[in-house]
Amino acid sequence: MKSWKIILSIVRSVVLFLFMFEFSLAKLNICNLINTNDKKITPSSSTLKIETAPSSMACSIMCCNLESCCYASYDNKTRQCILDESCCLQSELTGDALMMKKSTAFWLGGTDIEKEGDWIWSTSQTNITFNDWHVGEPDNWNDQHHCLLMTLRFNLEWADRSCGDINRFICEKTYWLGGTDIENEGDWMWSTSQTDITFADWGDGQPRNSDGNEHCLQMKYEYGLTWNDDPCIFKKRFVCEKIKNVFF
Repeated sequence: MKSWKIILSIVRSVVLFLFMFEFSLAKLNICNLINTNDKKITPSSSTLKIETAPSSMACSIMCCNLESCCYASYDNKTRQCILDESCCLQSELTGDALMMKKSTAFWLGGTDIEKEGDWIWSTSQTNITFNDWHVGEPDNWNDQHHCLLMTLRFNLEWADRSCGDINRFICEKTYWLGGTDIENEGDWMWSTSQTDITFADWGDGQPRNSDGNEHCLQMKYEYGLTWNDDPCIFKKRFVCEKIKNVFF
């Protein structure tokens, strides 16, 4: 009986660990952090918290749960987790640390670095013939903003930023947006919240439901990053609803 209880205890512990691990990964995916090895935050007036954490993943989750956090760093030797609200902070090189930036913005692959105000796609070197600039953008602040960014801060509208900033890329690809009309053709809703889509940015001639089999919403580069419908079976990256304030 005693050995049975020990085995049951081990099984429960393993199941709990796997659950927590998967949940942590889900939260990191929602938060979307970018890692930089061998760097550590230099504490300053913008530092939010300095705590002890069991792992870099736990430190990342702390940053995800703290809305004002932009950067986190984790020292593997001391287990020190530093959270900072500044996105332009000071850091120091150290051989056993990891610095992580919360990513809420995405490079789109456009630039006007050759000639100010003449925006082109950097890969194809063709002119950008449409735009979705946020009010007041592009501003070319301090004559240093020459790369095209889409940011959650501006409701996924465009802005220009310094090309040296660290962000993820969305370049000449297609992305699922999380919308579908699979329940009733033409009635588009967000698949996560099951609420109606109350705005649209369809490309010319879209949606067309080719062969009666296009029921998922994507954003496509060749349509100028406007929308079209496509079969749901295709594998693509996602840009979907952001979930906030999830705790365990």
